[in-house]
Amino acid sequence: TNTVTIGPGGVIIIGTAPATEDCVATNRATNKGYSVMANGYVDLGTYVGITPYVGGGIGVAYNKYFKTQGERNCVEIAPDSSGGGGFTCDDPAGYQGSEDSEAKFNLAYSIGAGFSYQVSKNLSVDLGYEYFSVPSAKYVAFDSGAFNIHKGIDYQTVKLGLRYDLW
Repeated sequence: TNTVTIGPGGVIIIGTAPATEDCVATNRATNKGYSVMANGYVDLGTYVGITPYVGGGIGVAYNKYFKTQGERNCVEIAPDSSGGGGFTCDDPAGYQGSEDSEAKFNLAYSIGAGFSYQVSKNLSVDLGYEYFSVPSAKYVAFDSGAFNIHKGIDYQTVKLGLRYDLW
């Protein structure tokens, strides 16, 4: 088996490669999440142009994680007519690690509060806070050199925006 590389000045370098080759350990993880929420907010009255409000929402979140830890042994791929070939690490027979994944729909909720300040007849500046949580969702995180599964996703958001009243 030979390897072909292009060196300085376009010089083609042909070298030999071993028939088998160990790949570096493959440790990777991915997380994906999507949510659909129904939210409602209640204005608590307007005082000197300031309107405080509270609200919340409920919905569903789809969460998926995938992790693989361990090593994969490379296997040789025979060259084809275009000169392609070499080694691949995706041979399931040579895999010596572990894989774990889960995809699930979970209940999600949010609570929030804020206030808006009216700057003209129909326009207000809004400052709000929201806490979003999916208590049953699982995700993978890299902790102290290993991928571990954690349960419960939550985050907090501060939002600055504009409100335009149609009536």
